[in-house]
Amino acid sequence: MCVDGAASMIGSHRLNFAALDAIKGIQLQHLRTTEAVTQQLWHYFAASSLHAATLAQIHCLNEDEQQLQLQLNQHPFGLH
Repeated sequence: MCVDGAASMIGSHRLNFAALDAIKGIQLQHLRTTEAVTQQLWHYFAASSLHAATLAQIHCLNEDEQQLQLQLNQHPFGLH
């Protein structure tokens, strides 16, 4: 079976068009700004393997911090 990903691409385009229509219809500038910033971040990290690796490291650090905070919150003596 050979798949070229066209169905996924069509689905993502439809979702994007639906989001754009919703944003235009409601006239919410902050949503358009948020979408633009999100796209800029995506392009920044997708364009460079070094940037992507840095993002992965940050993600791991955040997960470690969250796990530590969860453990501290569950400590019987309430250490924070």
